[in-house]
Amino acid sequence: MIIKKIRFLIFIILTFCYCAPRERPEGLPVYHCYKTSEEIIIDGNITEDAWKKAEEAQFVNFDGSVPEQKTTFKWLWDDVYLYGAFHVEDKDIWSTKTVYDDSLWLEEV
Repeated sequence: MIIKKIRFLIFIILTFCYCAPRERPEGLPVYHCYKTSEEIIIDGNITEDAWKKAEEAQFVNFDGSVPEQKTTFKWLWDDVYLYGAFHVEDKDIWSTKTVYDDSLWLEEV
């Protein structure tokens, strides 16, 4: 009978240890994605007021250093969609495709 009680006690202790909340590692960034009730028009322009309230964040390299060419992003969501806006710098833009709606997917995009 005492063995069953000890097993049960060990089970309870291990369960609490496993389910205990873990702290987020220090230095790990947190991004807050805000909900919007404003209609977002998908047109490549982020002129709606909701975008002004959205938090802007920057991508970093895997080693934590700042990239040579900056890339920032913003996220919003509503009851139906998740919206993302990116601003990407590229110092070496080129293309061999010059016709509107040409097969750009064959390039380095």
